Amino acid sequence: MILISGATGGIGGEVCRLLKAAGTPFRAMARKQEQVDAFARQGIDGVLGDFDRPETLAGAMQGCDTMFLITPPTPNQFAQETAAIDAAKRAGIGRIVKISASDGNVRSPVPWARTHALIDHHLRAAGIGWTILKPTAFMQNFLWFKDPIARGFLPQVTGTGSVSWIDTRDVARVAATVLMQDGHDSATYFLTGPETLEHEGGREAPVGGGRPQGPLSRPADPAISRAPPPDRQFALDGEGTGGAVRRRRRRASRHRPDVRDRTPYRTGTTQLRGLRSRSS
Repeated sequence: MILISGATGGIGGEVCRLLKAAGTPFRAMARKQEQVDAFARQGIDGVLGDFDRPETLAGAMQGCDTMFLITPPTPNQFAQETAAIDAAKRAGIGRIVKISASDGNVRSPVPWARTHALIDHHLRAAGIGWTILKPTAFMQNFLWFKDPIARGFLPQVTGTGSVSWIDTRDVARVAATVLMQDGHDSATYFLTGPETLEHEGGREAPVGGGRPQGPLSRPADPAISRAPPPDRQFALDGEGTGGAVRRRRRRASRHRPDVRDRTPYRTGTTQLRGLRSRSS
């Protein structure tokens, strides 16, 4: 039996859909009874469990041998995931498949990158089977920026760099495959999209209303100040993520990748096609 955390979210929900379609037994964990009831109406085995209340996890994990671990990037993420890992070991779960981040590094000044790296280390040392998935930036994040994109720019801090954006549905497909297969123990997979997009190339990509965009990138600080961050975790002591990313670039030569296996797992959904499918 596979326990799916984040089952009401985009990636976890898609993992549930794929496992159900494959006929693989799983249990969807949710924090609220109405969410568990909604799963029941869909013919899905739901269970109450809350990472902020570790005492609820033992019951949710009972009878499970594998766990899919994902949480949002909040200030509590390290405490939530490490408590879940420890609870899983006590419950007899033999393997955890965790969603991490491609830029995870314990020396990173970026909060979620540092947090994911610390959690990854905790998981590897926990004495439990593990597989770590490290996706790049999610293509669906573009939807947070639909208003500035409509005005002709994309609030990002990559400057003239490029990003291999990945569709969250592709992340879920990889996760579901790994959950259903053997042979992925002690593996770290980097998940990328099928192509690398440069910001300057974005002006050729009609989005939403269909008109070509102007330059999509502006200097970090004005862009970040206009962007609606999904969580306060994306701010650092008042200077914003832009300052953190600039510092990270200056120190890049001192940062070593915090992983063992850098083999990318390339996925098949193109970014622009997927974005249009969500915008239509």
